[in-house]
Amino acid sequence: MKFSIVLPVFNGELYLDDCLSSLALQEDFLNEILVIDDASTDGTSDILTSWKTKLSTLKVITNSQNQGVSSARNHGIKAAISDWLIFVDADDCLSKDYSALVSQAITANPGACLIFGNYQQIDDEAKPFGNPICSPSLEKSSLKGQLLVRNFITSTSGVAVKRTVLGKGFNESLTLAEDWELWLRLAEQGEFIHLDEILVKLRRHQGNASRDVSEMQRAVKKVLQGLSSEEIDDAVNARNLAKDQNLADLVSIYQTRDDWSLAHSLLADGLREYPDSADLHFYLGVFHYHHMNYLEAISAFKACILHALGHLAAKNNLAICYLAENMIEEGREQLLQVTEENPDYLDASHNLARCEEGIPFDGDYKMTAKPLRSTLIKYLKS
Repeated sequence: MKFSIVLPVFNGELYLDDCLSSLALQEDFLNEILVIDDASTDGTSDILTSWKTKLSTLKVITNSQNQGVSSARNHGIKAAISDWLIFVDADDCLSKDYSALVSQAITANPGACLIFGNYQQIDDEAKPFGNPICSPSLEKSSLKGQLLVRNFITSTSGVAVKRTVLGKGFNESLTLAEDWELWLRLAEQGEFIHLDEILVKLRRHQGNASRDVSEMQRAVKKVLQGLSSEEIDDAVNARNLAKDQNLADLVSIYQTRDDWSLAHSLLADGLREYPDSADLHFYLGVFHYHHMNYLEAISAFKACILHALGHLAAKNNLAICYLAENMIEEGREQLLQVTEENPDYLDASHNLARCEEGIPFDGDYKMTAKPLRSTLIKYLKS
């Protein structure tokens, strides 16, 4: 089994050497390394020129104008000659055993269309930090529904995809969440195989595109608004989970795509049937917060915490609702408790810093719209 690497780069001189060094360790398994230089203006071109003498599989496609990462990846998809493609971002690194492990997984799983693994976060000096980011293994029937709830594939880097299922490739109208939108389409094409191994060193630094949370939220909303309610309902309910969990996740999806009326209708019905559901109370709090009914939100987040004492997102949101009602000391104490329980919780840390500075409640306080991931993603080393 031999692969084609598809590697888009724009002004990647800081980390490109590290990335290519990791790919050189895969060369026995590679037909080609396709680097799409998306009109870089830094030293990227010089680095690629020097690597051409060291990597016989390296091929460079140069765009005369910057076209964006989706277009760059699509250029690579069209040029690739292998049956399986591996996507890599220019600031990340593959593990030395990556290709061997993925090749074995493809052989063992003939129905697979996508292979991915775990991630180790590294800082700008390539030093590891935090716990590995792990993902679930899911049956095909659950893939799309779980992806709709949350993109469990942390990064495009290190994802191997069967070329024949890629179709039109990445959606070039999206500058963020383009990978998630593609995974949603691929979930109907075949099995996703998760390898419980660290396959990628994922670099976190100030330039990471996914750090722009508001832009990411708009992109996610755009993707969700392109799907019918029937499609969403069918995918989420196909998961082999308790009915109240599916219901809570549907509420979250409809809130994310700004369908607040449908979300509230589901909440009302759900809480009548499942009055002890922590997540339904949580999303009721999110609903009231969105509509600036802060006292009602306080009641809902308290009910969530009553049923799930460790629900840190509810505690953070309760704190900022206290601040919105000018209950400053209550909000501060709540934020101190949350940040003590989890110092890596960025929303809570941000909110506590503003509160300690005496900044009154405003739109820059951060409400967390979903329960926290089991492993929080960081962007800068603590």
